[in-house]
Amino acid sequence: MPWITKNGRRQFVGDWGSLSDGERWQAIHNRNAAREEEARRWTEEPQKKKQQAAEEKEKS
Repeated sequence: MPWITKNGRRQFVGDWGSLSDGERWQAIHNRNAAREEEARRWTEEPQKKKQQAAEEKEKS
C-alpha cells in the first residue's frame, strides 16, 4: 500500500483524489521503491542460503 510522509510520519494513502501532485508522486515513488526492495529480497535470500550451504560443505 502506498504511503506519504507528513510531519515525519508515514500516512497510508486510501483516497488518491485528495492528494496534491507532489504527494501523489511521493506515494507512487514509495510504493515502487517498496516493490523493488521486496523483489531484491526474494532474489538475494535464496542466493545467500546457497552460499552459506556451500561454505558449510567446504568446512566439513
